[in-house]
Amino acid sequence: MRVALADEPVQRKKVPSQIVQARIDRSSGLLTYKADETSRFEYFLRGTAPTEYEPDSSSDNLLGGDLFSGQESSGDKDSGGGDDLLF
Repeated sequence: MRVALADEPVQRKKVPSQIVQARIDRSSGLLTYKADETSRFEYFLRGTAPTEYEPDSSSDNLLGGDLFSGQESSGDKDSGGGDDLLF
């Protein structure tokens, strides 16, 4: 796609503030700290994301950022704004 769209400008879109992103265990659907192939990011309406963590979520694969934004922590976790997505 990069070749096909090489002459097109990158479009940035805002994630609505009521949408949050969380790293989820692929098997259980629970939150996880693992940052490997057993996890993936999912999007949820604010207040509907899982609140429990996968029991096998080891500290060996801890993320260095904010679990709900997919971004490294910058202090304020509830800024009310969305994150930029590239399309």
